[in-house]
Amino acid sequence: MDFDAGTVGVALGRVVVRGAGTTTGAPKSERLRRTLPMPADVMDAWRTLNADQKRESLALGPTWIDTGLIAVNENGSPIRPETYSKAFRHRCSAAGVPVIRLPERTPATAGAPGQRKARRPIMLSVSSAALGATNE
Repeated sequence: MDFDAGTVGVALGRVVVRGAGTTTGAPKSERLRRTLPMPADVMDAWRTLNADQKRESLALGPTWIDTGLIAVNENGSPIRPETYSKAFRHRCSAAGVPVIRLPERTPATAGAPGQRKARRPIMLSVSSAALGATNE
């Protein structure tokens, strides 16, 4: 996360491997290792999250788990990847819409599950880059 540049780097991926649990490692391809520009309001939200996490880590002291990840549980431990899929399925069910696999989401539908529409449009190139799409 580079707050000054307004970018976030994708350097690690977390996946559930059947029989091996959750693994963390480099993205599957160099195309997926990237630096993404972030809108100012997203960077503001991440600054707030970062400050909150620093306060939580100080309050928990040595029980805080410093993973260096952005999305973590209350004690700093990584969130299991399937948590997002389960939440997405639940929200789809509650909304009465079909469930699609998250990797198949397109830039037009890439907002967080249940997220309100953006106050301003996001350029397709930014949205596509965030999803790992290329112009090839």
